[in-house]
Amino acid sequence: MNKPLLVLALGSAMVLSACGGGGGGGGSTGGSTTTPPVTTTPPASTQSSITATNATSAASNAYAATTSVGSSSTPLTGILTGVSVTNINNNVVAPLLKLVNLAYSGQHLLTGVTVSKTDNCSGGGTLVTTGTVSNPDTFSNGDTLTITANSCIQGTQTVSGALKINFSGVTGDVSKRIFGVTMDSTFTDFNIVSGTNKVGVNGDMKIVLNQTTAPTVTTSGNTIPGNNTIALSGNSLKTTEQQGSAAAVERNITAYTVTGKTENGVSSSAANFGLSGTSPKLGTFSYTVKSLADFVFSSPTATVPSSGSLIVTGNASSVTATVVSNGVRVDFSASGNGTITNTETVAWAAFLSSI
Repeated sequence: MNKPLLVLALGSAMVLSACGGGGGGGGSTGGSTTTPPVTTTPPASTQSSITATNATSAASNAYAATTSVGSSSTPLTGILTGVSVTNINNNVVAPLLKLVNLAYSGQHLLTGVTVSKTDNCSGGGTLVTTGTVSNPDTFSNGDTLTITANSCIQGTQTVSGALKINFSGVTGDVSKRIFGVTMDSTFTDFNIVSGTNKVGVNGDMKIVLNQTTAPTVTTSGNTIPGNNTIALSGNSLKTTEQQGSAAAVERNITAYTVTGKTENGVSSSAANFGLSGTSPKLGTFSYTVKSLADFVFSSPTATVPSSGSLIVTGNASSVTATVVSNGVRVDFSASGNGTITNTETVAWAAFLSSI
């Protein structure tokens, strides 16, 4: 980050030297003059102001953005390896991994050549897969796939649109549920419908997934996820999210990183990104979101975290959302310097509906 500035500074010094700054030569014949200092006006902030009125909405949108990307790693490896996992959020990563699993099932892809196949989805619609693979049964280093879903219904989700994936970093044995994989992915008009909820996605996402212990199934039929880590990153991911008949929320998540892990059934996640878009309660907005403490999900079936916090920074203002025993504590700072102007605790249902 500082190297370009250092090069510019050195370049300026060299230019001054070349122009004869100092040294002998002809003396000045006139009196000395003093050049008045140049004053500049700092550019106006492109970020939105956060107020006491909209602080909860700003925090809720920031939390919802992490969910849209796929903040918890709990269900991910289960979908990728075909294990049934319940309570999967309507996020981006889960349907992506489900499509990867479908692409390598059904009709086998020929190896070593660019091929195309069409599979019928279990509930209707089709999945068209084109690309080059080394192993028809599972992903390998160097595999490239373009998956086009045409109203593909799998379980409660209907998926349409295109997804391109390049595979690398494949290690371990996928059949034994202990493996690693990196997927550089691009979404084009990718739409997910689950019940009355809809999510549209365009943009890029790099997924680095490592499963270190295999999931297990108890005698009662419950799946206990194995230990795993996940890292998501990308330049820009644009999402359009609509719940029922409510107005749509548009978000553009930029320069984002999301990390998560599951260890002994407990999941945690953190995210940092730029966030802009429009929502019914905020109108047009632009913020920066930073994790302060990982969100921790105490069990695979937990729908909200038991701890964690994030800060949303706007134009000379900020709001911090912290999980507490009875909901989310929202701390608003009118100056953005950490001095709390207003504090309120909001129940989870109210917090999640404040977008």
